[in-house]
Amino acid sequence: MDKMVTDNPQNNTEMMLNLAYVKDKETWIRCGSEKGEDCTLIDFVNRACAEHKCELAKDLKELGNDFFNVGDMLMWCSGDGCPIGTFYYVAVQAAELREALRKYEDGEQE
Repeated sequence: MDKMVTDNPQNNTEMMLNLAYVKDKETWIRCGSEKGEDCTLIDFVNRACAEHKCELAKDLKELGNDFFNVGDMLMWCSGDGCPIGTFYYVAVQAAELREALRKYEDGEQE
């Protein structure tokens, strides 16, 4: 069976399975910037909140790349039904599971 984890997706399926990934202990989104380059999940969410005129967008931007505080704020949003807050947690989950799958596929199980 072919590996599902790749750092160089070549088709839509590979892109879908590897869209969120971990780099430097942070979640990144492939092609997520305005210019189509990879960007951090926090940058992606900051831009999405601002574009959708979220009332918390200014507060979120002020938190910068503080993962724990951003996560706390978006937990509140996610619990309130915000699709951007929900996307944030789904992307973190996907990136973490991708890393666990990478270890499994490479035979590095713990």
